[in-house]
Amino acid sequence: MAEFIRPADLSGGGFVPRPSDIYIAVMGVTGAGKSTFISACTEKEVKIGHDLQACTQGLDVYPCSLFADKDVYLVDTPGFDDTTRTDKEVLKEIALWLGSSYKQQIRLSGIIYLHRITDNRMQGSARKNLFMFNKLCGRNALRNVILATTMWERLSDEDIGVKHEKELVETEDFWGFMVRQGSQVRRHYNTKESAKGLLQIFVSSNDPPVALKIQEEMVDAHRRLDETSAGRELDGVLAQEREKYRRELEEMKAEMKEALLIRDNEMTEIILQSQRELLAKIESIDRDREQMKVSLESIYSERIAELERQLLEQQDVNSELEKALCEKLVFESESSGELQDWQMVPPLQINNSKSEDSHENNMVNITREYDDHQARETHSARSSPKPASSPPQTWVVRGFFDIPNEFHPVIFINGENWFFGRGGRDDYRKLPNNVDDILRKNNKVRFISAGMHDCIYIVCTGDNGTENRIFKSGLVSLVYSDLNSWLDSASTGQILDFSLGPNWYYFARDAHHNTQCSFPENFPTGNPYIKIEKVSFGYNDTYVVILSDGSIKYHLGNHYPHLAEELDTWQESKIMAIQLDIKNPSSWIVIFGNGIILYHADSDAAWTNDLRDWAINNYNARWWG
Repeated sequence: MAEFIRPADLSGGGFVPRPSDIYIAVMGVTGAGKSTFISACTEKEVKIGHDLQACTQGLDVYPCSLFADKDVYLVDTPGFDDTTRTDKEVLKEIALWLGSSYKQQIRLSGIIYLHRITDNRMQGSARKNLFMFNKLCGRNALRNVILATTMWERLSDEDIGVKHEKELVETEDFWGFMVRQGSQVRRHYNTKESAKGLLQIFVSSNDPPVALKIQEEMVDAHRRLDETSAGRELDGVLAQEREKYRRELEEMKAEMKEALLIRDNEMTEIILQSQRELLAKIESIDRDREQMKVSLESIYSERIAELERQLLEQQDVNSELEKALCEKLVFESESSGELQDWQMVPPLQINNSKSEDSHENNMVNITREYDDHQARETHSARSSPKPASSPPQTWVVRGFFDIPNEFHPVIFINGENWFFGRGGRDDYRKLPNNVDDILRKNNKVRFISAGMHDCIYIVCTGDNGTENRIFKSGLVSLVYSDLNSWLDSASTGQILDFSLGPNWYYFARDAHHNTQCSFPENFPTGNPYIKIEKVSFGYNDTYVVILSDGSIKYHLGNHYPHLAEELDTWQESKIMAIQLDIKNPSSWIVIFGNGIILYHADSDAAWTNDLRDWAINNYNARWWG
């Protein structure tokens, strides 16, 4: 590997730039030959990627060995088609190095932009790289740019390369604009002499080093990354990708409705998986666009935190390696009969010179010690209180607690996430970070519901009878567009209930008896004067409905074990809260007005401990069953 150097404030010191140093950046798409070019200039091996993953991670600075009288350094940069990082991450890496080096008075003498001459046309990734390159540099810096074509040795006919080169130069959106601004076009023939010839152009030049556009914007003008020309260009690209995914998601809604209508379970699952993937992509884009709203100082702080995390991980790895090595040495020494004095537990010493009687006595003593130990363990177990064991999960677990005058419990379970609480009371929860942040600032939760995917949440907070606030994750507008519009138009102090479900099902109700809903086809319709008070959606097309006359309707299919029997048994009692887990058709909770609380869950469901603790600590619950 070639030796490389980073600016002092990124590497912890040890390198001080001098005014006479010459810095040349090497840029281009992944696979254009950047690492090969630098290897030729340093006369040492630089890691070269030939697989699907880009090998250039971050920005490394390599000292060039081709000039005895000049200190020349080559800056190796990642491309915007990196297979291991997003374009946002690549831009932040480049901005960090360029901004930090600019603050250290390091200026680039030139930039060599490499492009494969073997490409028949300008691919999408190459076009994106070129546009981003233009925005990074700015018009004034283009006179210090060499546009170099590579891989001429791979052409069977050089005339093909000449034709491609001419097209690049004559097309305004390719190299035409940059050539008119002073950029030079050269060929690199994959030799040390060819590489030195390109560098010589900058080494011999009398032109002063250049400041790139992004350096002036982030350092001199103190702009955030998203406010720079390169940041705006990337944001536009991300916005186009997001819109494409949003249109695909809309098209899938019709496909899903058709699959549900004909009960094609296999197609339904395929469409659901595609929806999850699209929503994940949209969420990733939204996150990337938001994370570009950072200053140079913030990027630097993030980088330091990441390096510290990697250091801790490496320390853990080293510790595991040392442990494995120690175990290997112990095993080898025991196998060879050589016992080392550094072993943590010395082996049992047996005196082979003792008689058989002594040996039998030893065995008796050992057996007696074991029996004594067992007796002590048994006594300890009988005299010490046993820890509370987890309740059996193969049947319904029951409890009873004291119902206060004002009782509005909030219960929520959704796979690996849950919430149990009440306004003004200590709650128990495990939620995604973005939802947890909301609750830390607005702890009086009235309703919480999650939709088809983990990234979709609606939370309502506030005291009863006062104005409430509604918080929605960004994808609610895409997946539940009609509900989203209704919530935006409704009075925030009037929402009484809402519930999200799978397959775009939802229900919302306000204090004026207005409802907004999307129900399964098997949903009950009856007396128009009997209003729906509450709905809990479950897995697939299951549900429990509570009507204004106190009656209960449900469709559970073969899911949610024992719930139907319990609802029928306690049908005269008012239901205070009910929750079906839309991800796990085995998990459910119901609380009745007479103080009875019931739940069912798999044996490994983590939320059951929090539910029991919440009920015990807040309402003096007694559990049995």
